[in-house]
Amino acid sequence: MSKHFFGVLNAQKFPKAPDCKEGYEWIDGGEVKMIPIENWESDYECDANTKIDDHTNYERVESNLQATGFDHSFEPGHAVPIPGTDNVSGKSARTRHDILSNNGYKYYPTRLMTPVEGYDERVSSFSEAMSADLQHKPHRELSMKQIALQMWAQKNKGISWYHGQPSNPVTGEIIYGDDEFDHAYDVEFGINQVFWHKVPRGTIRNLVNKGFSTAVKINDKDERVIKQEIKDHELGNGNDGYKVSLICMDDAGANAPAKLWSLFMNPKSKVRHILFTKKAETADEVKVMRETWRKTLYNYANRVVEFSLQSFGEVGAMAVEQRLQEVFANFELYGYNHLEDEKNYVKIDMFREYV
Repeated sequence: MSKHFFGVLNAQKFPKAPDCKEGYEWIDGGEVKMIPIENWESDYECDANTKIDDHTNYERVESNLQATGFDHSFEPGHAVPIPGTDNVSGKSARTRHDILSNNGYKYYPTRLMTPVEGYDERVSSFSEAMSADLQHKPHRELSMKQIALQMWAQKNKGISWYHGQPSNPVTGEIIYGDDEFDHAYDVEFGINQVFWHKVPRGTIRNLVNKGFSTAVKINDKDERVIKQEIKDHELGNGNDGYKVSLICMDDAGANAPAKLWSLFMNPKSKVRHILFTKKAETADEVKVMRETWRKTLYNYANRVVEFSLQSFGEVGAMAVEQRLQEVFANFELYGYNHLEDEKNYVKIDMFREYV
């Protein structure tokens, strides 16, 4: 047992183990074990969540634990031992693990599973993670886009959503039709229990069929953390003479125009804006937000330039372009590296479409 801020964690107080997901079987009947908390390695590959550092969900779960203490009716984490090590691969309850670890707990309540021979563990892991993120108590507040993205990503890799999913008898390719989608939606993942009305089913189905440009996950970090990172970064510390501003890009229409006037008033002043988001849930949304901000800023500047040049007679495209080049000559626009595969801040060219 371990006693800390959220109360005593007692392996004996958890309920009886539920049925293990197909493709896995419980070790010791699903008995809850208190494993060393540093031996837990969260598996994010099949996580239904599209975020890596999910600050929003972390704050929600931590606030709940602070208010009520640890509730033993919550399903403990599910994990698979990693061969040749003392560590386990955590398939569920990853946020609670981070919270307890950050609050000084030394052990983490876990049910251990082992893969069943003959089953594709890529399917087992996906099914376990999706079901846990949608059904366990407590679970994430996943959006339709997040669910659709993960189902599309599995489909895009040619991996089944669930064991026994039909395949083409000639080509061997997995079939991802309406019947297969409905089985995954209702039976395997219980999405119908989260979204009980009909609209989300059609929306998620359409998003899966339409697809996404990438399945790369994104970072959702506390704004204070992002600010500190930027202050410590060579592009944000001001040592190169640029005045740096961190700007939330979630509402370009309302906020982008206000950022223009300083460029018109002081065109020789070196200004750098770094965009971040609080609302994006997928990599595609981050990219679209960056382009929306760039385009909004450019379009408003274009209107101002055209209006100001009208007093000199007919406005030529070259004259407008030249004036815009002057306005943005000492301006730099960057995107914070929200995407998992972005190693540094992303330069956004004001005169070229980002996406």
